[in-house]
Amino acid sequence: MASSPSFPASVFPAVDATKGILIGRVCNPSNDLMEQDVGGGHRPIHDENIAASLGFTDGAPIHGTVHFSQLAPLLLEAFGHRWFEEGSISVHFLKPVRHLEPVRAFAEIPRGGQSQIRIWMEKDDGGGTRVFEGTASCGSRAGLAPSTIQRRIASLKTMPLTTELILMRLRPGERSARELGVGIDFGRRIGGLFPHTIEQKNRVITEPSLWYEEGGGSSSPWGRAVLAPELLNAIMFYTYDRVKWQDGSVADNKAVGLFGGCEVNVLDGPLFPGELYDLEREVIGLGETRGTEFVWVHTRLFRQGSDSVVAEMLLQTMALKRSVPGYNKMRKEAEEKRALKFAE
Repeated sequence: MASSPSFPASVFPAVDATKGILIGRVCNPSNDLMEQDVGGGHRPIHDENIAASLGFTDGAPIHGTVHFSQLAPLLLEAFGHRWFEEGSISVHFLKPVRHLEPVRAFAEIPRGGQSQIRIWMEKDDGGGTRVFEGTASCGSRAGLAPSTIQRRIASLKTMPLTTELILMRLRPGERSARELGVGIDFGRRIGGLFPHTIEQKNRVITEPSLWYEEGGGSSSPWGRAVLAPELLNAIMFYTYDRVKWQDGSVADNKAVGLFGGCEVNVLDGPLFPGELYDLEREVIGLGETRGTEFVWVHTRLFRQGSDSVVAEMLLQTMALKRSVPGYNKMRKEAEEKRALKFAE
């Protein structure tokens, strides 16, 4: 394992050989989505007032994929720069993190050619509160055990929906129209869902690197800047607020939402600022918890004008039931209509 000279020496992970783990430094991730435009006539979960009204008394949660960049030094130590070319992160979020709350990332040390490892994050609160648990890999996934998110999606098959969802009015198998010319570039606001530029993101990123900067990207192994790990989610999600499903179905945005889990998998990278790609989405699962309705969407990113997949993402978006006035009444009415339909 070799550390990257692109990262400051202070971010190189410590090695606990007795436990077989890499230990990152304590970081304070920023809530950079407070001004996010999610539509639906409401503010995002990252807004302090909205979060407090929905029971997040410790502060508004930051978006979970911001933590991906904090994993970068550990993944470079484990796999080298090849991780940016064909690596994955797959995590299930457990506890929200508020603005600048101190957290630390951990990763298993790969042994004997091991290409998939455990990863997790803990709050620096003296109690080791888990923020997320997951897996990361490098290279072909052929023959590997299912990732954390793959296991969670597979479990949906054993828990079929028995009622009608009213916020996630989608069906497994539905596909979006192909979006052409998707990309993120320097000097340009990413979009309503990510209301900042790459430069603004780089100023608050937990683990900065010259590789992510327009003026320093030439120091990377590819001779140009690459997208930071957290922007892998952004490039495959920033157009989701205008997705067009081929049969006209919608994921209702009247509810306040958040992520439940995310997997990004780079197949032919790295991904670069200023490069355009094409994109398609497919609904692969639906479900609910006591407090949410959720959908799993598989997004594929293609080389522009081709069917060559560059990267893909599995993302669970969750709609908070309590954020919709009259939700229980609307749900009851929908179930009554469904019962009448089946009775005919």
